[in-house]
Amino acid sequence: CDPSEGRVATFLNKLSDRWTVRWGFYYVDNAGVTREGDFIVLGPHGGVLVLEVKGGRIRHFSFTGNWESDLAGQSDHPLNQLDQEWKGVLGQLQENAEFGAVPHVARALCLPNEVVLPEQTSWNGIPRTHLFSANDLATPAAFAAAWRRSFPEPDTEVRPKQTQHFLNALGSNSQPEKLREFTDHTEAIFREQIVSRYELLDVLAGNRQLLIEGGCGTGKTWLAIEQAVRYAESPAVRTASNGDNRMSEDGSDVLFLCYNKALTIYVRDLLGHRPLQRGTITVLSWEELADQVLVDCGIPNSPPDPATASSDEMRSYYEQEMPGLLMECATEAALRFRLRLFDALVVDEAQDHDTRLPDTVGAPDDTCGWWTLYTAMLNEGNAARMALFYDCPQRPPFRDHGAFDPQALAATLTQPAFVRLPAAVRYTRQIFSYLRSLQGEGTDDLIASFGSARMLPEGPPVETVHYAADDASDATRVVEALLKRWRDSGLCEPNDVLILHVRKDLAATPLGGCTRLLNLPLVETSAAEVESQSDGESKPAIRHTTIHKAKGLDARGVVLVGLHPFEELNTASFRHTFFMGASRAKQLLGIVIAKQ
Repeated sequence: CDPSEGRVATFLNKLSDRWTVRWGFYYVDNAGVTREGDFIVLGPHGGVLVLEVKGGRIRHFSFTGNWESDLAGQSDHPLNQLDQEWKGVLGQLQENAEFGAVPHVARALCLPNEVVLPEQTSWNGIPRTHLFSANDLATPAAFAAAWRRSFPEPDTEVRPKQTQHFLNALGSNSQPEKLREFTDHTEAIFREQIVSRYELLDVLAGNRQLLIEGGCGTGKTWLAIEQAVRYAESPAVRTASNGDNRMSEDGSDVLFLCYNKALTIYVRDLLGHRPLQRGTITVLSWEELADQVLVDCGIPNSPPDPATASSDEMRSYYEQEMPGLLMECATEAALRFRLRLFDALVVDEAQDHDTRLPDTVGAPDDTCGWWTLYTAMLNEGNAARMALFYDCPQRPPFRDHGAFDPQALAATLTQPAFVRLPAAVRYTRQIFSYLRSLQGEGTDDLIASFGSARMLPEGPPVETVHYAADDASDATRVVEALLKRWRDSGLCEPNDVLILHVRKDLAATPLGGCTRLLNLPLVETSAAEVESQSDGESKPAIRHTTIHKAKGLDARGVVLVGLHPFEELNTASFRHTFFMGASRAKQLLGIVIAKQ
């Protein structure tokens, strides 16, 4: 676009979310020629403004009556062009008036390179009421003051139906191909925003140990992957047979730890697409690491069979017996020398890796939970390079929040540096706003950890649809209809959707024994990822999993099934679970609930 138009767009994008802006639209002029206009703005108190940018020279020569312009052949009065744009916009609003009365429509020329004082009544013969000048674009407050020249009516908050009317009439280019192109571009925007955050790692490169905190959607996993690659491709300090330290130029061996299985497979797949110049990255889940450590130390690992063991037996093994065995491996010299050693450590979702074990485990007093084991597996111990990514509010309420303490962990390291990611970067404005509305005990800390979010891309509104609770097949029909609507409109392909629920067994959810949707297999996400890895390509399928297992994952579209409406949830745990499920969505979120 013209640089002046670009500057106006940049300014309008800084206005609050109460303003709605359409940049670029088509209208038919008096000669029947289709032309492109600049901006249409819906104000926070109602009223639509047609804004045409004039960035070049624009003067009126009264001797001939012509207007001087930088553009060849444009000598007509600029208000004539603006008037034709205004009529085109008004006509589109009138054609889509089923949502109520047509709002008041005003028009103005925008002169980003000219200063016109507020007290002037005209400029080059153009009434001041039809002008927005550079000083009107200086601040949002100045813009709002200029807006009141065109809309002097008393302020009344814009109605949701009026916004919908505006979008229906002027949100054109809504053909499936155009919407698919738009949402694909939004994914590219997310990637650009996350990649731009890699600069933070450049700034922090001189720090040996990073504790990076960030809320949902701040790009922690992508930063963790990038940092792991940087560690792997950098030299490592190795101890020679004579006890001297030397720099190894063949890269570093990096341990990348996750907590849940699905995130582990996801990270492993992403790193599989990042060829290394040197070094290695080993991605392990907590359970995989525990199994490897016990095997290396010659200790049989015999966890209870989940199909037959009671919950008390499972809890006793994973919270008492296994931690006790692993602490022996980490602290007893006869076992510790058997551990595989790495040069650097990266941990994603670090808040799930306890810094404090139950007293009944019998670990030595100077241990720091699982981290005692992790540092025992590093060549340089607690002085090794490491990057830990965490968000304490994402730790589930049913797990002791005090069992992970970043300050206690930092006290065991030699050069810890704390960093906080300032804002979410992988949500549309609609998803972000919806998540911020989910306030209550159990979610307030999650919302606070978001930070601010500026210039998020647009996207579809969050949808809530209902199924008949007394009809066993109705939930499946409703979910399938939602996925079909997203697909047919071009918003999202079904295999880009993640269905989330709270039951371990899909059969216990409202979807019951459903195995296919839209003629695609419905598969548990870990199984789907493993299958795609086995043959090197992803097979079309619709993924599902529990909200708890989906931590760290995201999807273009997410459907929540089997949850109660957020406003009806009466415990912090239920609210936390609802929020975590909704926060997995990047662009589309559908909430499928039973009719009351």
